[in-house]
Amino acid sequence: MLRRLLPFVFCFSAHTVVALDENEDPDEPPAEIEAVRKAFHASAVKIYKSLIDEMTAEDKQAAKDELDADDSDLPDKLANIVVTHFREPLAVSRDEAKALLGGKFDDRGNRAKVKEAKAFMAKTGIPLPMIMVVLFKKFDSGEIKSGFDLEFAARFLHHHVVVAKKALDGKRPPSKPPEQAPAKPPEAQPPKPSEKPVEKKSTEEESEE
Repeated sequence: MLRRLLPFVFCFSAHTVVALDENEDPDEPPAEIEAVRKAFHASAVKIYKSLIDEMTAEDKQAAKDELDADDSDLPDKLANIVVTHFREPLAVSRDEAKALLGGKFDDRGNRAKVKEAKAFMAKTGIPLPMIMVVLFKKFDSGEIKSGFDLEFAARFLHHHVVVAKKALDGKRPPSKPPEQAPAKPPEAQPPKPSEKPVEKKSTEEESEE
């Protein structure tokens, strides 16, 4: 059930912690990094609230049973899974965290990443998990257009494009080297004037001389 709600590359999820400065305790990330993590978590909660509204009663109950959740905390628990399992694409350094918390988002670049992801998925025909369907829908409607919500969507979707491309490249047969055309035989060159064969005189011509 969760695989229908979570990304299809779940098995490729990262197992590293968010990027930290050297000599810092990974169990206690800096306040700025923790604040960014919470912001991404909040963005994921918004997505899953919309996703759950589109689920059938049967699917919703199955998700609650699997996560031991009720209606109120189901979005939060689903968001926890995403933020935990996809730490790498959501990772930030302390400087990046400060910039994001200060409102310095690359909204233009992030919109390009979302559009690239949508075009790539449509081209390959890969079945999309529900979270991606909702992300694209919210982006197209303008509900996701800037800030942490767009930053989350762009990082999340771009990560899956990168992983999907690697997976597809691994399934393609190795390309054959281009066949070389047979070499043309060298064209006969006319003899140079100095190289013209000397005509042998006949016996009669020699006697007349």
